[in-house]
Amino acid sequence: MTLKVNLDGTIEVHDNGKFLWERDESLAMAVDALFVDLPEEEMFSLEHTELAEGASPLERYSKRWSRHLAKLMALTPLDITSRFWGAPREKTSVLYRDAFGFRKIAVVLSRNGKVVGFDTEGGSVVWSVHLGGEQFEGRRLEILRSTAVKFPPILAVVGNSGQSATTIRLLNGITGEDFTADTDPFKQATTTVDAKVASIIKLPIEEPHERTHVLALLDTDSKVHLFPNTAETRAAFAEFSPSYYFYEQNQNNGLLGRQAVIDDNDGAVIDTRETWRVNFAPGESITVLGTPWNGRVASVGRVLGNRSVLYKYLNPNLLAVATHRKTPQPQASLYLVDTVKGAVQYAASYSVGADAESQPNYGHHLVQWENVVLFSYWNSGGFEKRDDDRVEPPPIEPAQEGGEKKRKRRRRRRDTRAKAQELVVLEVFESEFVDKRIESRNFSSFENGEPYVAAQAYVFPSAISSVGVTQTHAGITTREVLFGLPSGQIVGVNKKQLDPRRPIGNPSADDKEEGLLPYNPLIALNPKDVANYYLKVLGIEHIVSSPAFLESTSLVLGYGLDLFYTRRNPSKTFDVLSEDFNRVALLGTIAALVVGIAVGRHIVRDNDRDCFLRDATI
Repeated sequence: MTLKVNLDGTIEVHDNGKFLWERDESLAMAVDALFVDLPEEEMFSLEHTELAEGASPLERYSKRWSRHLAKLMALTPLDITSRFWGAPREKTSVLYRDAFGFRKIAVVLSRNGKVVGFDTEGGSVVWSVHLGGEQFEGRRLEILRSTAVKFPPILAVVGNSGQSATTIRLLNGITGEDFTADTDPFKQATTTVDAKVASIIKLPIEEPHERTHVLALLDTDSKVHLFPNTAETRAAFAEFSPSYYFYEQNQNNGLLGRQAVIDDNDGAVIDTRETWRVNFAPGESITVLGTPWNGRVASVGRVLGNRSVLYKYLNPNLLAVATHRKTPQPQASLYLVDTVKGAVQYAASYSVGADAESQPNYGHHLVQWENVVLFSYWNSGGFEKRDDDRVEPPPIEPAQEGGEKKRKRRRRRRDTRAKAQELVVLEVFESEFVDKRIESRNFSSFENGEPYVAAQAYVFPSAISSVGVTQTHAGITTREVLFGLPSGQIVGVNKKQLDPRRPIGNPSADDKEEGLLPYNPLIALNPKDVANYYLKVLGIEHIVSSPAFLESTSLVLGYGLDLFYTRRNPSKTFDVLSEDFNRVALLGTIAALVVGIAVGRHIVRDNDRDCFLRDATI
């Protein structure tokens, strides 16, 4: 019996040359994942070009009428009955979104270059492609163009090709096929950049022909490579670059701010210049960098119990940085850095004990959303004692020998603290004072002072393997923080439990009006908030989310060794009728109102007629 492991991650078993079975284990090495929106079923322009930008309004109108007439002539009796009487229609292989936006394609990239698209409705594999070879190592997925009228979504798969090259492959997000531009059909879907890329940045500028976002690839020599690299994209980047700043991590575990230097040579590689530098203490290394929030924000302020407002500090350039330092005393640190001017807006350190290295990456996890930062670290308890710090116990008298065991236990408790996963939650506001805002119409990092940061620490009752946060369509629903646990569970904690403004002691009347819970350092987990119920999901290292059309619902995908997808409703399904809703009573009420309106109209008409006749008689 022979076991064969292929480059695409599949495992095959053969017995004397006879194939027995096959299993795909490529997704056990997942490194990135995202959701792709599906097109609407009635999006006619996916099949026809009447919405081409170059066509005149009259031409587009005539083409649409001719197409409607052609569809009308092609209608069958089955199509008509399916529209009006709900008769079953023939199923199609083309995927479309549903009315609530629950159906999407979850795309997962593995380290060996395997890309798989799943249908979130049933979990079936829609498409799968291996980009591989021994040299390709998957790194990142980016959506360059979302689902829009006429245009299908485009994915960019970025990976390392050997030691000093980077490959970018364009895929159709719905079919998984290689994407080639309609304007240049001879252009290949695969592009190789002869440089080792350190960071990948999705720019807010578009390529004019295909409406795709431009990627900026920052290599290890601090050079910028644009993708796609055309005259139009270089001109757009040259116009955009004076107001754009980015950062990189240097070899000394510090942060460097950079800005592109545009010259007249119109080359494929763009130089950069250093604008700022943040150096950490000797022996302090960066463990994790946050990702600035780019989702929707429902409100710019937080209304307090007395109807005053604390305005959120919504700086898109605010970066959270977590570090670890081993000596002289082990500690974890959290920084908030403005990546435009390089100013440290907030800094705090936390003692973690000498055994923090027992957890992967010291148990550090970091997530940002709106004006909130959540940082978790593993506190291993006691600290190592140096020989010069040792205190000799006093000589034991005969009368004290009976209590020696108690004294030893007290000393052990004093020298060793309980091991725990600790959480630090920050909420950043424009000012400490209520109803006070930054006096400027346009936000600028150079003109604003330091924000006010409210912070509070909590103890989580378990170790943590991953952290994520829910997203909703308009950002109105209360956030839910999702924690992946080493025990194979994904548990959700409502943001209200992690509020840094929870009052210590008895809450005041304003606190109660605001809905603040009294402070409790221990986060209590509710078994009903376990997302995967009795299923065990092992090795979850990342949790991503995507909004549905229903404001109450967020789509969540956890990936690592296993994959798990679910829908979460942090504020319950307030925009969906419950299963026990009394529809009969609702229909009865509507019918009674209709009858009442009809009877009332008849009575009013009779009264008006009687009054008219009486006045005419007089």
